[in-house]
Amino acid sequence: MTQEEREEYHRKRAENKRERERTAKMMDLQYFLEMVDQKHRYGSNLRAYHEEWKKADTNENFFYWLDKGEGKHVELPTVSRERLEKEQVRYLSREERMKYLVKIDKDGRLCWAWDGTRISTTTDYKDSINGIVPVNDTSPAYRSSMSSISSNSSADSAAEEHSHEEGEHYVNHDLDNAKGVKKIHHVSAATVLNHLLRSSVKPNSWIFVRMILSLELLCSSNQWI
Repeated sequence: MTQEEREEYHRKRAENKRERERTAKMMDLQYFLEMVDQKHRYGSNLRAYHEEWKKADTNENFFYWLDKGEGKHVELPTVSRERLEKEQVRYLSREERMKYLVKIDKDGRLCWAWDGTRISTTTDYKDSINGIVPVNDTSPAYRSSMSSISSNSSADSAAEEHSHEEGEHYVNHDLDNAKGVKKIHHVSAATVLNHLLRSSVKPNSWIFVRMILSLELLCSSNQWI
């Protein structure tokens, strides 16, 4: 390249970099912790221990401190060790995602993509290693993230506690703690959804997320997962 072409090339690279930095969004800390954790424990639970790690006088990285190092015996009253280890997020492989793929039929109803049957979110169905199956199906569960709620006289209080715990997974502490104009920086579609979930999540709640695979599918895709 000529000197002028090189200068133009570097100018465009610098301009593109500035544009990327301008539009970049930082992942919320609790989601980042959940993603990089090998066990994929709930980010809100991890964040509670992360706050404790920041106060500790240690040179150990967070996950080593938490599981093997100086903080392995730390127990928080708000998030017990039992809860921290029990509540984990399942990250699906490409093949596993196909078992949860959903499409919309001609009547606008959600149906399973693999067999076309309409979806029911009642307690007549359960999650398993083979996807959503009837509750009497013998397919084993992948993981029990919550203890089952019995149908005795304490069911209502157990359900209320379950709902509260589930809702706490969607807390955005940065938004809660921000004041005035600073709150604007924490308001996004995901943040609004999280705060709605805090008050609406109940036992057996389902969330459907539309996945746009490419611009070509933007208008034609009707598959959800």
